[in-house]
Amino acid sequence: MTPDEFEKIKAEEKAHLREMRRLKGLVRASEQKGRVASAFSKIVSGSSGALDALEQAMNRVGRDTAMDEARFEIATEGLDLDASTEADDEALRTERAKALVAQMKGELSAPPRTSPAASDTLDDDAAPSASSKTLGRTPPVADSDPDAPAAPSTKTLGRRT
Repeated sequence: MTPDEFEKIKAEEKAHLREMRRLKGLVRASEQKGRVASAFSKIVSGSSGALDALEQAMNRVGRDTAMDEARFEIATEGLDLDASTEADDEALRTERAKALVAQMKGELSAPPRTSPAASDTLDDDAAPSASSKTLGRTPPVADSDPDAPAAPSTKTLGRRT
């Protein structure tokens, strides 16, 4: 084989390999286009199914709403729902507000209540009650008779006066 024949065969082989590479590229591009087309068709078919399901759900909701409205209208046919009901509600609210204001005025004008703990303690000038308990001497009784002894039911610790 001469060097010219060798170069000719080599050039043909390179051309052949380049053509194979180009054809393989075309095959890969074609396969990729096929995969994209397949994925797109799946998306379209899936979305049409979702759209169909959405349309069915919307129809069902509309039908249920219509049935509920019809039931409500039938249930309220005999009732007279007009402005008189609103006026009655407003009058009731006004009466409640007046009662609340009167109650608050009564509480403000009444003497303040003492707490239960404060009512159990005795002042020095107050008379002891029959059920009070003390430590030490009992305070003097502020009755009409200052010589009268303390009530017999009063319990004390220590001496009695």
